[in-house]
Amino acid sequence: KLDARITRLSELSTAAKTLIESMMTNPFQLEVEIPQIHSIAPAVEPLQPVQPAPTLPELESQSDEGRKGSKSPGGCKRSVSWVSEPLHEEVTLNNKDTPKIPVHGHWVPQDVLERRASFQGETAQKLGGRQLELQTSSGAVPCLLVEPMGKLINQEFVSTAMAIIFEHRFVTDPKAMDEWAQVLKRTKLLDAGVSVAMPMLSPELDLTEVVQAIMKFCSNDLCILSGKGPGAARALDAAAKGGTDATVAACLLFAPEPPAPERCGYEGPVMLVWAQDDQDSPFDQAGLWAEALALRDGGTAIAVLRDPTLGGHDLGRMLRKDEACAADILSFVAASLLLIELRRLDGSQLQKDRLLRLFEELPLHLTQQFARRRLNGENLEGKHADDLAVALVSHMQDAATALEIASSLSEWINNDMQRPMVSASE
Repeated sequence: KLDARITRLSELSTAAKTLIESMMTNPFQLEVEIPQIHSIAPAVEPLQPVQPAPTLPELESQSDEGRKGSKSPGGCKRSVSWVSEPLHEEVTLNNKDTPKIPVHGHWVPQDVLERRASFQGETAQKLGGRQLELQTSSGAVPCLLVEPMGKLINQEFVSTAMAIIFEHRFVTDPKAMDEWAQVLKRTKLLDAGVSVAMPMLSPELDLTEVVQAIMKFCSNDLCILSGKGPGAARALDAAAKGGTDATVAACLLFAPEPPAPERCGYEGPVMLVWAQDDQDSPFDQAGLWAEALALRDGGTAIAVLRDPTLGGHDLGRMLRKDEACAADILSFVAASLLLIELRRLDGSQLQKDRLLRLFEELPLHLTQQFARRRLNGENLEGKHADDLAVALVSHMQDAATALEIASSLSEWINNDMQRPMVSASE
């Protein structure tokens, strides 16, 4: 994670130098397209202009190659006048080589884009992924793979899991990809080291083979199966069948198609997300699905329901309206993956790196709770989540401690992932 931040700071420094040099080229007026930014750097405020000018947003991390310009959040150009002199000829920076930045913020570096054809398709570039063909007994299955940017630029990047999305509309509706891109943006799954696969499904496909092919290609052994509508039910069925070398850590179901299953064979953690104003998959079915999931394994299986008030059948809109739901999805995924890792503790450095990344994604109050129980005598006041995660992992040397935390995580999810009470003064 530190290496990734250092890389981003280096890129930001180059961007700032380029911007300053372009200002020096024509000090009277600069016309530049500026991208929407999601970076760790503070916003850059303009010098006191004579005429009102918009504040420059934070600079997006960009590749060092071909940096000649960039786009504003609305795709429009902004002019900033620095003096009251008559305007001279405008300087327009060429942005033809600037990388296309997907809405989730994990863009493909230009050098990777140029040398690997699988990243160059229109859909792949739009989502910052690459196009694959999975080999199954039914033939080749097209698939879009979106990975964290750190995995593309750093060979030592630690992946935490693979999320596989079952969505039948990928084949027929181009907007489906945009909707799931918004899900990645709002939930920040890529930030947690989770890669995302979007196979193009057909009714006759054996999803077990699809999961096996994806996991083999990505050399990962943990996955989250997710789906919306008809795809949600198929994700749950695929998780119940198993039959792959991978472990299904959890299922994430969005407004599944009725009817609710009378019996469900998958006993792992499940999160059900359903907007109350959904007209395509009526919300009155949510109670039946929630009951079916709660009764698995004699009523001891882990299940949690989130029912945002607004959003309809559009996941991007739903998570935009309910940011707490988006945050809960990330917390659920991190906790579910931790349950697997803690129960198979092996002491390897790779697993320690995975644990560290996943603990960082838990709600701060939960990490503090674990730390207080196990770091007796240490002052935790004001410590950042990263520091708490490092301390926890460094003290986790025996299976008993790991299993105790796993039990607490299971209990927390089943208790509706409750947040701490906030006082009126806070």
